[in-house]
Amino acid sequence: MEARPSQHISSIAHLFFDNSTGKEHSPETASSKQVLVVGTGRDTCAPYTAVGLGQHFLDQSITVGERGNTESTVPIRQVFFAEPSPVCFSGVSHLPKGSYRSPVSGETTPWAVRHGSSAPVLRIYPGQVPSEDVSGGMVAGRFYIRHLDLPREAELGALETVASLGQSTDLDLGENGSLLWCVSIRSAVSLSLVGRLGRLLKVVSPSSIHVLVYSDRGRIKKDSLPGAKDDLLRRCARLVEYVANGTPVHPLLMGDSAQQQNIQLASLSRQISL
Repeated sequence: MEARPSQHISSIAHLFFDNSTGKEHSPETASSKQVLVVGTGRDTCAPYTAVGLGQHFLDQSITVGERGNTESTVPIRQVFFAEPSPVCFSGVSHLPKGSYRSPVSGETTPWAVRHGSSAPVLRIYPGQVPSEDVSGGMVAGRFYIRHLDLPREAELGALETVASLGQSTDLDLGENGSLLWCVSIRSAVSLSLVGRLGRLLKVVSPSSIHVLVYSDRGRIKKDSLPGAKDDLLRRCARLVEYVANGTPVHPLLMGDSAQQQNIQLASLSRQISL
């Protein structure tokens, strides 16, 4: 009897898990989504949102292994997180230790990978990074999340110059790219901030804009100003619509508690995934 050709462990695992479902997996082209999460640099709303969104993309992914979020499973969605520009507050501090690594050979991203840099590009996981990817090549979508602070005048001017020459920047989102404007109530209706956001929108050209307004309990009290938050959200949305050049704007007032915000980010991740 001839010896069977040796098979890589990932191929064996792939066949095993395919057979265990009773379904045949046909090769598919992985969809790609880009999300640009922009903050003011004055608070942690944007990095919190960026990392939370990435975790929810993974939570909703089918996994290879026990078909659940355990440390031994591998999601067949790939989620990448980047902060290639200097930021005041980093999202990496919100990632559990050991749950991310640098991209490896064959994992391409829309941004330059700077190994060992303080401005990282990472692939993130729902638990610990697995010792080996046993997905067997199955990919059910790639999600690229970039967090940056609203560019200052010099950087913004440089981006506008490049765009005016018809050249692309590494902020280009493509046809399915979404921009998330994350702002606290304190800054939500700042004309100077929204004005700079409008200039950035012309460079980025997102297909949709989500405005996430986070509460500042010390700024507005529910008992003293009933409906004040809702009114402020409407004003903020109108300002963004004014500079959005017809791009759809979806405003969302984030809840006061972490649990409410978690539910809202889960819902938002499903909308963006469509």
